[in-house]
Amino acid sequence: MAEPNEVEKLIKQLSNGDWTERIEAAESLGQKGYKIALPHLIKALVHSSEYVRRSAAEALGKLGDTCAVPHLVKALADSDTNVRWYAAKALNKLGDRSGVPHLIEALGDSNALVRGNVARLLGEMRDGMTVPNLIKALSDSDVYVRRNAAKALGKLGDKNAVPQLIEVLHDSDYTVRYSAAETLGKLRDKGALIPLINALADSNNMVRRQVVNALRKLADKSGTAALVKGLLDSDHVVRWQSARALGTISDAASVPLLIKSLSDPNHLVRSKIAWALGRHRNKIAVPPLIIALSDSYAGVRAQAAWALGKLRAKTAMLYLLDAMSDGERNVSSEASRAVAKLGDREAVPHLIRAMSSDAPQLRGHCAWVLGQLGDIRALPHLINALSDNNDDVRYHAALALGDLGDRKAVPYLIKALSDRWFMAREAAAFSLGEMDDEAVVPHLTHALVDPDESVRSAATGALKKLGYEKLVQAVVQKPMSHVDVNQPVAKSIKPFIICPYCGQEFNLPKTPRFCPYCQEKLAEN
Repeated sequence: MAEPNEVEKLIKQLSNGDWTERIEAAESLGQKGYKIALPHLIKALVHSSEYVRRSAAEALGKLGDTCAVPHLVKALADSDTNVRWYAAKALNKLGDRSGVPHLIEALGDSNALVRGNVARLLGEMRDGMTVPNLIKALSDSDVYVRRNAAKALGKLGDKNAVPQLIEVLHDSDYTVRYSAAETLGKLRDKGALIPLINALADSNNMVRRQVVNALRKLADKSGTAALVKGLLDSDHVVRWQSARALGTISDAASVPLLIKSLSDPNHLVRSKIAWALGRHRNKIAVPPLIIALSDSYAGVRAQAAWALGKLRAKTAMLYLLDAMSDGERNVSSEASRAVAKLGDREAVPHLIRAMSSDAPQLRGHCAWVLGQLGDIRALPHLINALSDNNDDVRYHAALALGDLGDRKAVPYLIKALSDRWFMAREAAAFSLGEMDDEAVVPHLTHALVDPDESVRSAATGALKKLGYEKLVQAVVQKPMSHVDVNQPVAKSIKPFIICPYCGQEFNLPKTPRFCPYCQEKLAEN
């Protein structure tokens, strides 16, 4: 809250200081939101200095009090261009619809900068009554006004503007044509399809880029032929945009030409084409995508691996297994995911052999994929990986054992709860929750006081999944004082459990779940 002396000082400065001091005072009063200054700022709107009037208008917008609306409306007729602009901006900020008709009137201001800025503000206000006036502004003599009017119509989303926006695609200024294409894309009116296709011949590459983007949003197969031509455009961004559009529009006719463009000289275009082929899921793309796994650019290789996974191309399995050892992590990751998507257990022996690789990144990927494939042949190898010298490998191995769900892994996962790396402990806790084995409960209970929050969270989730929600609550309400969280995790584990009903601690193996007292009570009931 402001000190009274500070507000009084600023108001006095606004009324009695020289024009520079008044500007400074108006800015401070607006920025700090001192509404008590409202009448003084309104008075400053008619000060002899245009600079003071500008600052007062801006400050009134920041105060957020609609009492200023009629005074700001008057300021729209100020002799100074910037005062009129700041008044319009303030009216927009106040959000009072009563000011809209006056802003519409300001679209006829003698200054193009004011008209252009008002057009932009009317778009932000999103009032349907402004559409006819903004359509009229599309034929303004000034480029700035026409451009902002086109953009504003896009924000309003009224399809009545489509015919005039189509005409604007032939405007003499490329920025106006660009904005018209952008808005036509937002409006998604099929009536604009042919004009947009014709606009792909525009001499300006920025316009062509936006036209392709608009055709993508229309998502009409009638535009496929034009977009295919876009793959041959001299501008690489137009080619990239065309590939993206063709990947969005499900038209098999584009697949052969997309395949042909996999040899595009620009790596970004090749990458997007591989993505588009993955979206089409047409098997004729498999051989060229396999070749793309050897592209010189990592982004293309990664996208090709992703696409082969989407295509479920089992013929690509060996090539994807090779790609899992790619030195670029994004490539090896996508290749791993693709192998997992194939779901082909013939990959298991290859993955098991790769588990002995010198590359820890590959070992980690193999562990993850083996878990996804769910083949029990991987069990001993994943158990061995829990002792790997690489943190990520141990983490992925622990998660994979949870995916397998074989109880033979339980003792090893319990040991992993003492791993030096918190993420390996977290994965072990999570996987123990997948085992449906009550022998894990006391160990997960101790993990509830692990030094790391993510491990405690995983242990909580695991215990709840096993049906021990009350036990978790008991530990939370009554922390285990005898567990020293500063000691290594392995040393803090003691063989006891907390009864989920009464919260009493008792030693195992007296009962698998309840303390003797509660066990007796349950038996009685």
